[in-house]
Amino acid sequence: KMQRLAGGNLKKNNELKERYIKWLCLKNKYYSIICAPEFDVSGVFTRYVSGNPVIGFIIDDRDIQPGETRTYEFKYYIGPTEIHELEKVDDSFGKALNFGIFTSISMVLLSVLKFFYSIFHNYGVAILLLTCCISVAMFPLTFKSMSSMRKLQELQPKIEKIRAEHKDNPQKLNKEIMEIYRRHKANPMGGCLPMLLQMPIFIALYQTLMRSVELKGANFLWIKDLSMPDAAFHMPFSLPFLGNAINILPILMIGAMILQQKLSQVKAAGGQTDQQKMMSSIMPVMFGFIFYNLPSGLVMYWLTNTLLTSTLQFSLLRKT
Repeated sequence: KMQRLAGGNLKKNNELKERYIKWLCLKNKYYSIICAPEFDVSGVFTRYVSGNPVIGFIIDDRDIQPGETRTYEFKYYIGPTEIHELEKVDDSFGKALNFGIFTSISMVLLSVLKFFYSIFHNYGVAILLLTCCISVAMFPLTFKSMSSMRKLQELQPKIEKIRAEHKDNPQKLNKEIMEIYRRHKANPMGGCLPMLLQMPIFIALYQTLMRSVELKGANFLWIKDLSMPDAAFHMPFSLPFLGNAINILPILMIGAMILQQKLSQVKAAGGQTDQQKMMSSIMPVMFGFIFYNLPSGLVMYWLTNTLLTSTLQFSLLRKT
């Protein structure tokens, strides 16, 4: 049985007695160093030597006679955290590739991404096609969520009127609102539940695009490296939190999100309209700020998904 022991569990000058430790792995975002003893060990230890952390295996006490030579063999892997390369050395090394709690979903998405790459030999195209596949697969849930939210927005003026009429009687107010929902077959949670069901896939895809070494050095259009911000231009000065690069994809993403917000807006009573306008302005800019220095492959997914969702919203609006 394989156990994953996070480095944070191994404190300074600590020993962890565990006879079934098969290998140790030190890794960063894209690369791993794996050391696997080809003999039984009794645990691992951590030490600080001259201020530097050291980690190693604990070997059972074994008497060595004078003049005796004993050899301890280890198997090493030093390279990218890419599952096929890892498993070439040892089948169990593939477990070093970890995408979090939704690793199984991430592995499926990564396989689809590699499939498209094997056909088109470009990870930018592969990301676009993967995004389209996810959008098609999620279409029933997305459509149901949008339809439900649209129905709730259309009922908003009636609800605001009832709130004004019964503002001093909360019990009567809640009863009237629930009656409106029942009469029009609207579910207040109907727009949220389908989106919640999609969250594991979105999180898994986020981890896949953030951690996949395959995107490192992969180019697409003006993007030189899909694992880095697209950095189309550079300014002679730096801005706080943004740096000196002009990243086009996050700017396009802000525009796409503003478009999506415009399509989802409906008129509501006084204060609600002002609040909606404020959120419509703040949310795209906030997301653009968050995504500004993230890998361009991830931003490209979000941009494409936003455009596809906006297209669906536009089609829904034309039918209503």
